[in-house]
Amino acid sequence: MKWRKTEGSYILRLEEEDEVISSLSQLAHQEGIKGGTFWGLGAVKESVIGYFDSETKQYQKKNLQKSHELVSLQGTISWLEGEPFIHAHAVLAGNDFRAYGGHLFSAKVSATVELWVHTLGEELKRFYEPHQKMNLLEI
Repeated sequence: MKWRKTEGSYILRLEEEDEVISSLSQLAHQEGIKGGTFWGLGAVKESVIGYFDSETKQYQKKNLQKSHELVSLQGTISWLEGEPFIHAHAVLAGNDFRAYGGHLFSAKVSATVELWVHTLGEELKRFYEPHQKMNLLEI
């Protein structure tokens, strides 16, 4: 992973085999990013996406092993129990031009991923909400 800091943001280039979510977490740790948003695109493999079933309160997951275009990636950087919490959603498209979308749990870079991180001037925190069985953003 390579990055450059700009005024209020970061530009990142992830390289082959970098993991997307852990790279964002590493950046937040190293640079002290307490809150932010991000977006990106590129090519990934070994991806895990999910759909949150609001009735069962569980994620249905789909593994996509082959390389896919990362058509769109967006999300937030916040903190939960002293650790960065990366909340990411993605749209991935394969060589059949079929798109898959949902919560991005993990993905390895197959060629490159370009990311833009916009930092906020304050800390974003999350808390576990037992009724929803998810980590919600504190407002």
